Amino acid sequence: MISKKSISSFAKRFQNNKLVRVLIGPIWRRYYHIERKKQIKNFLHNGVTLLKEINSLCSREGIKIWLEFGTLLGAYRENDFIKHDYDIDMGAFFKDKEKLEECLLSNGFELLREFRIIEDGKMVGAEQTYSYKAVMIDIFYFHILGEDKIKLNSFTPIFDDKKYEGRAEIRERIMPYSGLKKILFKGIECYIPKNTSLYLSKYYGENFMIPDPNYDYRKVKSNIKYIDREVQTAEYEVRKKLYI
Repeated sequence: MISKKSISSFAKRFQNNKLVRVLIGPIWRRYYHIERKKQIKNFLHNGVTLLKEINSLCSREGIKIWLEFGTLLGAYRENDFIKHDYDIDMGAFFKDKEKLEECLLSNGFELLREFRIIEDGKMVGAEQTYSYKAVMIDIFYFHILGEDKIKLNSFTPIFDDKKYEGRAEIRERIMPYSGLKKILFKGIECYIPKNTSLYLSKYYGENFMIPDPNYDYRKVKSNIKYIDREVQTAEYEVRKKLYI
């Protein structure tokens, strides 16, 4: 019997091979949907627990962490998690990365994945994925740019060329920033950007308040800057099983 790990590994390795995609497609889709349903079910059961725990830990340690991306959108638009979500997105300042990582690892969080931008032997950008009670949380690290902007890097693993194994493409966003404020979300005091409406429009477009089941960030005009792969490519490391 083919294991789930083998199917996942095979699918990622040959995702750009049309013949293999046709042959393995039905198996992969069935496996994908079964696993995704499990993730969503577990998220609905333990997502609030994770959010409560990480907010409590960061408050105790004096670390600012806030709702980001889909989690922020759900909190602002629906006062709930988005129905199809299976993980939590949060932002933190890069200057707090080392302290935050130490705090999470010493309190039951597992580091599953890390992207790193290295310049002159020094890490200058990152994104991490943790797990807590089998719920995933993505942490995006920001740099402050002056008084009214922050910079975010996000990443996509590269699978299409062996020479880029363990590497990732980099996207850059400059976001408007006027500080953070607290809201009550799911019974938990959480930080969000003060200029929430403007902030979300930069991610999801002017119509972000209208749910779109077919939303694709690649088709929305946004402030994404794609870094040329030949100019800079990030390191990519998976430490534990990630998603499916």
